[in-house]
Amino acid sequence: MRPCSNVVAVRGKSDIEQLRAKLMAGTLTSRELVERYLARIDELDRTGPRLNSIMEINPDALAIAEQIRAAVLAVPPVVEGTPMPVRLSGGVAGYPEHAVGMRELLLAAERALRQAKETGRDRVLVSS
Repeated sequence: MRPCSNVVAVRGKSDIEQLRAKLMAGTLTSRELVERYLARIDELDRTGPRLNSIMEINPDALAIAEQIRAAVLAVPPVVEGTPMPVRLSGGVAGYPEHAVGMRELLLAAERALRQAKETGRDRVLVSS
């Protein structure tokens, strides 16, 4: 099995601690980490050993995203005693309705997020 060059292999506690340090330092984002592992899963599915990965379809994804948005808005951060307004937009995409692969799914969700921001912000939209 060839290692995927853009993924940090996790073989033990020290690897997890290194990932945590990179995340905390801002040299690696959670999104980048997820994208790298999705790419690795996709690579392994194509080049073997096959994982036969299945992305779960959650029919409640939009409702869950809206609940998260509402929860964030309900408790605004307070800076020096002043509540700060928060806005949260989200994009939701589903498999196989909006994409046939993992990368395409992420891109579809990003398009929905961009559309949510461009059409008024503070909303969750489903990819079209």
